[in-house]
Amino acid sequence: MSMPLKQVAQIGEYGLLAVLAVLVAVLVHRGLASGRLRQLVAGPHGAGPSPARIQALAVTVAFAGYYVTEGLGALSQGEARLPDIRPEALSALGASLGVHLGGKLYERPRRDAGPPDSAPPRRPRRKPIRRRPRGKTQP
Repeated sequence: MSMPLKQVAQIGEYGLLAVLAVLVAVLVHRGLASGRLRQLVAGPHGAGPSPARIQALAVTVAFAGYYVTEGLGALSQGEARLPDIRPEALSALGASLGVHLGGKLYERPRRDAGPPDSAPPRRPRRKPIRRRPRGKTQP
């Protein structure tokens, strides 16, 4: 007894979505537990979360989910190429990342803001290494 190809593709699609969902859940849990996920959205100089970074991360993850879903749908219909991206989705992604880049430019420290609070420490100079000459040495 054999299954139709469309049914096998649907089972594979749901299985892949389940694996991806578990992978995302594990990564988010580990990221929150270690504090590394907070670093993705943290503002400059250890400040709280940056709204521009949060929205850029959310829109990027949503766009990736949308495109993976579109790709799996095209695969289940038997298409052998990547699906086209709708202009609306591409515009939303571009606008989101544009806001994020604008926020980074705004957060960047100004050169004319005056002297820094603390200058970076200077590295000590190393002494040159004296090497003994090879060959015969005089007594």
